[in-house]
Parts: sequence; C-alpha cells; structure tokens
Amino acid sequence: MSLAAERGWAGFALEDVARRSRMKLAEVTKICPDKNVLLALLNEEADAAMLADDVGEGTVRDRLFELFMRRFDALARWKPGVVAVVRTQDVLLPFAVRGALRNSMRQMLEAAGIGSDILREAALGIVAASVLKTWCDDESADCSKTMSVLDTRLGQLERAAEALAPLCGGKNR
Repeated sequence: MSLAAERGWAGFALEDVARRSRMKLAEVTKICPDKNVLLALLNEEADAAMLADDVGEGTVRDRLFELFMRRFDALARWKPGVVAVVRTQDVLLPFAVRGALRNSMRQMLEAAGIGSDILREAALGIVAASVLKTWCDDESADCSKTMSVLDTRLGQLERAAEALAPLCGGKNR
C-alpha cells in the first residue's frame, strides 16, 4: 500500500512490489497474481480486526457502528494507500472488489447478530462506500467526521428498514 500512496494505484506493478519487498516476481505472483489480490488481502486484514472481539450488547445500530469503526481502525495503518485506491480512475476496480466487499458486509451483518441476505449486504455496502469517502478526507485524530457520517448513514438505513418492514413480513432488523 505504500507504493499506492507514493505513485497512485495505477502507478505501480507487481514488479515494483517484488523489488520493494526484495522478492522475486515469481514469488510475489504466487502470493498475489494481480494487484486486485492485494486489495483482497487488505480486506481480509480489516475483516479479521473487525471480528477479533465480540461486539457485545446494544442496538443493531450500535453494533454495526462498532464493527465499522474497527474496520477503519484496522485500515488506518495503510490510509494513504487506501486513499489512493479510492481516488483511482480505474473504472473496473469496483467490479474487482465487489465480491470481497459483499463478503465483508455479510460478516459484519452476522457479527452484529443480523441475518444476511443480498439486500442487506447491498444496503450496508452503500453505507460502507459512502463512509469510506468521508474517512479518506477525515484528518481529525478521533475520526469525528467519519463517526458523524457513519451515525447518520446508519440512522438512514435504520429508518429505511423500518419503512420497508411491512413489505418484508415484519422483519426490520
């Protein structure tokens, strides 16, 4: 991710990763056959941090808030590189990370004690994308802007779930 921070997402290749890590390109491509796998590995790190401890009690909104903030805390180490990825002009990148994002949202829903389905995963993915953009611009030490936007987006999602509950057989969780 340091290469992404220095050169932008499009500005480096796996050969550069090999050079930086003092490995042969063949060794790097065994671990990571293309740059998108780097993002999948980063996502796995964030998922592991998110799921490291039980969320505990509180409302669904509180639990989701905690899980999102754990992800952002885990990503903070690589923030300049993540920012470079988010700001890339690669129009195919969202398609490349779609599966990893969906898996993360499924894990988040399950960790929060909510059943997972494609609609919930998509809705939470929209929240994640929106808040990620704020996090990229948030220079506060306590991530106050990120937390404020996250709280707002989760509130909007909560109200939407309540409004749709009658159409979904009363399930608004």
